[in-house]
Amino acid sequence: MATQDRPENAERVNGVDHRLFDGYDGAASAPPADYIAQLLASAPEAVRARAAEFAAEKAAE
Repeated sequence: MATQDRPENAERVNGVDHRLFDGYDGAASAPPADYIAQLLASAPEAVRARAAEFAAEKAAE
């Protein structure tokens, strides 16, 4: 893989701004709410709709 093609050298990886992943290491603890808000703010409408649906399902439990 050429250096310029490496994900860490790209602005976006799979359509997501790679900087959104800065500060979250995937640890067992949940990411902070502001991190999730950042991800959802730039997510496609279908993803935001599914996230809202999931939140409603969890709230109903």
